[in-house]
Amino acid sequence: MMKKIKLKRGLVALLLVLVLFLGACGNGDDPEPEDDNDNDETAEVTPESDDEDDEDDEDVDENGESDQITITVGWWGGDVRHERTIAVIELFEELHPHITVEPVFAGWDDYWTLLNTHVAGGSLPDVIQMDVTRITEWAESDLIIGLNDLINSGHIDLSDVDPSFQEVLQIDGENMAINLGANGFAMVYNTELAAELGFEFTPDLTWDEWAEFLTATRAERGDDFYGWGMGAEYEIFNVYVRDAGYAMYEGEGLGFDKPVLVEFFEMVEMFNDTGIAVTPQRGEGVEDGELLHGEVILSEMFASNQIIGVQNSVEAELGLALLPRVEGGRGGNWIRASMGFSITGHSQHPEEAAMFIDFFTNNLEANEILAAERGAPISSVVMDHLRDTVDPVVVRTFDILPVITANSSPADPIPPAGQADVRLAFLRAVEELRFGIVSPDEAADYVISAAEDVFQ
Repeated sequence: MMKKIKLKRGLVALLLVLVLFLGACGNGDDPEPEDDNDNDETAEVTPESDDEDDEDDEDVDENGESDQITITVGWWGGDVRHERTIAVIELFEELHPHITVEPVFAGWDDYWTLLNTHVAGGSLPDVIQMDVTRITEWAESDLIIGLNDLINSGHIDLSDVDPSFQEVLQIDGENMAINLGANGFAMVYNTELAAELGFEFTPDLTWDEWAEFLTATRAERGDDFYGWGMGAEYEIFNVYVRDAGYAMYEGEGLGFDKPVLVEFFEMVEMFNDTGIAVTPQRGEGVEDGELLHGEVILSEMFASNQIIGVQNSVEAELGLALLPRVEGGRGGNWIRASMGFSITGHSQHPEEAAMFIDFFTNNLEANEILAAERGAPISSVVMDHLRDTVDPVVVRTFDILPVITANSSPADPIPPAGQADVRLAFLRAVEELRFGIVSPDEAADYVISAAEDVFQ
């Protein structure tokens, strides 16, 4: 239950409950959030309103440049994110005294409930933290606006940003959000165990080579050795299918043919049946990161920035590597966005909202406060500036990005509405496949049929 808390400018009271989000696949049966950090249950914060000093205030700042303006910024997250974001808001207000920023924040589920309430009332915040999987429906409903004009006018400066960092947030070339945390799918692996085994991860490692190595190692080390965590098959297939020359989605439907899905499910079945991947029975009840201890496992698949949370749960030093490739593949990975900032169609101050997004993106002092909590900053200048100030494990999330970029292909269009239902059907098929209930061919039929029902 969200509770409203009154605050005066510069003073924020927090009622927070922290729930660490580490799963690369989202949270159970809920659609996967692109936020690969945390989706904690927290309190909504709303500003204390004073009728005499509301948005009709005609005060002018000390330079006489502008009337007093109030914008509202909304986001989801946990206590660390809230504290850092509010500190950045206070810094922004110091540098722009004619702008007051009212924060609105909540946990993942409550956040979207809150926004839907504001949609009904025509009172969305000026700036909202946006999940990639929801951009299409929000854009089609004119609830968020395109940002290209604000970028071209200089209100949002992306001159130090690799264009690939924004591709996943575009619809027909129009930027619908600004990336708040760049990452990519990667293997998080136990560097000590990999060194002991004499194995080096390289960008050209194929799935067949990976399976051969793990099979030989398990035969040598015994049944206590598991080389692969699996458990994020939908995300892995997104990379696999692109590597094979297809797309996960095309228009309002799937972008691949049945044979490539059967091939992938046959690989999943092989990993499962040979024991080189953790079986469903072995993995049941195992906490995130526990599988990266000692002899148990060599690697798991995560979004690259999730190594930060996983590293906190294990003693061994962890590293990041690219997912294996399809033989002769084109490079199926891409730069993802953990989340983005969008400007809503309800905003009366889009230019000031854009100024705030630009500040979040490019201001060095602001990013020292944020410390890459949402993911790697997209500005190369900011990323270089933070290297000497953040934890070494955070630097690893920076260093993997150019490796991903060099071995990737252009991002697919934003998934169509309904992709969350397809994902659930996919994971259900994988579960039955790994328990031996269905064959790879039957699992593929189930996913394709479910997708047809969703997109009909």
